[in-house]
Amino acid sequence: MKKSLLTAALLSTMTAYADTTELALQTVTATRLPENVINDSQFITIDRAAIELSNAHSLTELLSLEAGFQFTRNGGHLNTTNLYINGLDNKRILVLVNGERVGSGTSGAADLQLIAPSQVERVEIIRGTRGALYGADAQGGVINIITRKNNDGSEVALALGSDESREVSINSRTTINDTQLYAALQHDQSGGYDVKADDERDNDGYKRYGLSAGVSQRINDQQNVSVDYQRNQGKSEYDGNNQFDNTTDFVNQALSAAYRYNDGRLSLNASAGRSEDNSWSYKGSESRGDGGLFATTKNTASLISSYQLNDHHSVIIGGDYLSADVSESDTSYDEKNDSTSGVLTGYRYQKGILALELGARYDDNNRFGDFSSFNSSATVTTEKGTVFSAGHATAFRTPTFNDLYYPGFGNPQLKPEHSRVWSAGIAQSYASGALQLNGQRAIFSNQIAYDENWEANNIGKSSVKSVSLVWQQDWSQFVSSKISQEWIDAKNDETGDRLRRISPRASKAVIYYCVDAITAQTEILYFEGAPKTDGGARLESYSLLNVSLNYHLTSAASLGLRVDNLVDREYQNISGYNAPGRNWMATARYAF
Repeated sequence: MKKSLLTAALLSTMTAYADTTELALQTVTATRLPENVINDSQFITIDRAAIELSNAHSLTELLSLEAGFQFTRNGGHLNTTNLYINGLDNKRILVLVNGERVGSGTSGAADLQLIAPSQVERVEIIRGTRGALYGADAQGGVINIITRKNNDGSEVALALGSDESREVSINSRTTINDTQLYAALQHDQSGGYDVKADDERDNDGYKRYGLSAGVSQRINDQQNVSVDYQRNQGKSEYDGNNQFDNTTDFVNQALSAAYRYNDGRLSLNASAGRSEDNSWSYKGSESRGDGGLFATTKNTASLISSYQLNDHHSVIIGGDYLSADVSESDTSYDEKNDSTSGVLTGYRYQKGILALELGARYDDNNRFGDFSSFNSSATVTTEKGTVFSAGHATAFRTPTFNDLYYPGFGNPQLKPEHSRVWSAGIAQSYASGALQLNGQRAIFSNQIAYDENWEANNIGKSSVKSVSLVWQQDWSQFVSSKISQEWIDAKNDETGDRLRRISPRASKAVIYYCVDAITAQTEILYFEGAPKTDGGARLESYSLLNVSLNYHLTSAASLGLRVDNLVDREYQNISGYNAPGRNWMATARYAF
């Protein structure tokens, strides 16, 4: 889909006032190598300019503006959050930080809400199955969070908001000969609000500290090595009942190292990394040493190469290794280690109106044996610029340690779940806008789900169907809009029950303004009520109005303001947990 004229104007405005650069057309997430995307209807990039334009408090809120994206949250900004892409939840979405796998081996999900937007340079997203490339957990898509490391210079930002919220961040980058260094520090906290809908009245706040740092060394025109480190730690209160745990401490970190080679025909990426996901739950009157620790350590290694046979044909080949260890957790799991080795191959063809992509992968898991995955996609672009796309892919997910062994809830008889996904789309650009229609059907066998008693079981067969329609329009050189409508049908095919928490219909409208040194964004969102439990009562539908405003005082200084839930709507997207009411945050940035 073409880039909006206003988006281009916003980028040029942000470049003039905030020292940003235009992103390259190539991405690293679609093929794990810097190559162009064949089917861009499945690919989304959210860059630094868009992040600052929105003044978003969290990545999940930023992502939820995209068609097919929804999220639910047990209260405030740092409370447990679940992201859905086309109806598939975050256990089925692979999350990377600078290309390194992150997330919990016990819950099976990555805590996107713990990464502050101030730390992020851009987010690359594949909307659709990528199991043939990444292996397990990429059934719904892949999200790669890339920390701020572009451009020399420094920036400091200060923010104050409602509920005693405040934030400070410092980002600095410099180049010395062929060496690039970067570092970023961030701290925010809030007094919060009462997130639990019960008789116990209290405010549930949070504190968060973030660090990103790295070094990149250019060896020559063809070779580069880099090391990246990212860490978040803090605590979040989530419940007002002192009879149970009501506070979580967290320490998440990821370290990765990479070697890259590219001579124009051969591309090579060798990488290794380690990530840790730790959380302690305890009563607020105690310390985290009195609570239960859930700890996951993941180690990864990969070697991916691509060779351009000629102008139209290229092949990809590679292998990777992943291990997960939960032995430091306080919970007594029957098994505490898991590892998977995989090999993959792929083929890409581009000539004239046709582009093709094929991929296949073999994985060997130490607990569940071997798996095979494949993907195929094709796009056809007509002379009038209409783009037709279609794809078919398979993927798998092994049960988490909680699914299998958590006392009272786990089921050691669980089988891995398998999915088969079909997708199709059509996109048309014209002088002042673009239209895009996408559909996806995911069929699961042995899908892992929890019943009303929170016991894990395999559903024999379930399906998730989704359709999204997106209309982008430039109304003038000052005003543009993106309007989307999405429909999701997620159900247990054996019982006919709707799968819980997924809104079957959502409408989104984002309106952008750009006049001189002022940029603004208005978000109008509607979510139809979702089933509370499988086959249970529905939650109420709700709508939201959010606004964001930026004023660029000089080429180095700017002011920002965001107000969420402007009309102060009371709603819940998880039963029993209040969503935030009207809240605001004012930000001042200075680059030097």
